[in-house]
Parts: sequence; structure tokens; C-alpha cells
Amino acid sequence: SKNFTGLKTSRFSMHMVRGLSGVASLYLMFGALIFIPMGDVAAITFTRPLLASVCAILFLGEASRGHRWTAVIFGLIGAYIIVRPGVSPISWGQILAIICVLAMVINSMAIKSLTRTDSADTIVVWQMIVFTTVSIGPALYVWVTPTLEQLGLLMLMGFAGTLTQRAMTRAYKAADATIVLPFEYTRLPFAAFMGLVLFSEFPDMWVWIGGTIIFAATVYMAHKERQEGRAEGEN
Repeated sequence: SKNFTGLKTSRFSMHMVRGLSGVASLYLMFGALIFIPMGDVAAITFTRPLLASVCAILFLGEASRGHRWTAVIFGLIGAYIIVRPGVSPISWGQILAIICVLAMVINSMAIKSLTRTDSADTIVVWQMIVFTTVSIGPALYVWVTPTLEQLGLLMLMGFAGTLTQRAMTRAYKAADATIVLPFEYTRLPFAAFMGLVLFSEFPDMWVWIGGTIIFAATVYMAHKERQEGRAEGEN
């Protein structure tokens, strides 16, 4: 039936990897937000593009270039400054956020791999199927009927999440991961601002320093990628 053509895929196992890693990252992120401010979580997840670049080299066959490794090293330095192990106690929120990043990286690699064979809408549809199937049981177990205000917020989250996934998947379809991923860094100022306005939270100085280093490392990597892309185009 034409109504179900969007579900056709020859890569069911990869859709499962994409869906399960996405579910895991959401659960871990919500868990991290219980313990640490929104801005801190956003800053730690800044390491995702850098780690994803390494995985793209190792698992997707992308070119191994010196500037990518330079960006990864400085990005990890930034992450170290944010978490500061041995200087301040590592909280459960930081641990959950770091594991969340690993799940996000797996998710990014799965999406990029799937865009080579499947349409963006097919990828998003299968994600929703996996998300719903995996989450319905735990949701029913702890179910509390939401108020109208909570229902409105849940609907807003659902709409924003679906829009995000469609836009991100189409972006991966149109460009390399190293071009798409750096745009995630706009989340830090937005997350910090919303955390301050809504919850009176604000990241400390070390979060901003570490986040700035990670941001600069990724901007440097993206700049070098564009330079090499232009050079290859001229040749």
C-alpha cells in the first residue's frame, strides 16, 4: 500500500540501533537534569560533535585529518575543565550527561549511515515507532494523569522533538556530519538563558570556560573542513 511506503527499509537493525540509542540519550539527559543545571548538561554534550568526528573516521570511513584530531584533543580538555575530576566531586548528573553523550554519538553515526540508503521521513517514522514501543511500558508503570498545563507542555515537547528530528535528519542527508554537528553549540546560550529565566539556574565560570574551548575547537575543525573542501573543488 502506498500509505506505508515510508516504512519500507532493508536496514531494520540499524533503525533499532538509532531508535534505542535515541531513547537511551533522552532518559540519560532527563536524569542528568535532575542533578545539575541545564547549562551544565548542554556544555557537557558539547563533546558530541568531536567524538562523532572520531567515530566517523573509524566506522564510516571518513578521512583522518590532523585538524580533526587537534579539535578532539582541545575538546576533551574543555570537557575536563567542565567536569574537573579530582578538583570537585563528580556528580551523578555529570556522569549521566557523559554517558548521554556516548548514546548521542551512536545515534549520530546511525543516522548518518541510514541517510545513505533511506529517506529522512523513513528514518524519523521508525524512530517514533521504536521510541513508542520502548517507552510505553515504563510510562504506564509510573503513569500520573497530567494536568492541562502539563499536557500542553508535553504536546509542545512532542512537536519540538519531532521537528528537531526531521530537520536534523534532513541536514545529515544534505551535508557531512562535520558541517551539521557544530550548529549544536548554539544550545549553550539558549539553555543557560532558559535555565536562568525558568529555574534560576546559571552555569558557573568553569562551565563557560570549558564550553568556550569546546566551541572554539569545533569552529576550528569546521573552518578547516571548508578550506579543504574548497581546495578539493578547485582541483
